[in-house]
Amino acid sequence: MVSPPPTLLIVDEHAAMRAGLRALLTGVWAIVGMAADGAEALYRAGQLRPQVVLLASRLPTVESQTVAQAIKACRPETRTVLLALYPHECMATPSAGVDVCLLKGCSRQELLAAIGLGLTE
Repeated sequence: MVSPPPTLLIVDEHAAMRAGLRALLTGVWAIVGMAADGAEALYRAGQLRPQVVLLASRLPTVESQTVAQAIKACRPETRTVLLALYPHECMATPSAGVDVCLLKGCSRQELLAAIGLGLTE
């Protein structure tokens, strides 16, 4: 029996980025939802309980690192992956509840590897 793909919530303020990530990851991941800001991300993460939350580094309403911390506080098993615009945005992520930080220019293979780490252990 084939197991279902892991579940993923995509969070980015730009609709084009959300759509692009969805197109890139559909088939490998079960995209259970998308959110455009931090408040919506917290709501959807609580409602949908994804295995992985893919967060843009800059979000309106609630900052990404605050979102990651809140998700980890409620569901420590949820993996959080931050997509940063600049390298310095990754500096404080370990203490902020972020499991992995990647630059938005990363390859598809790097993204798949980063969001998949720890799910098969």
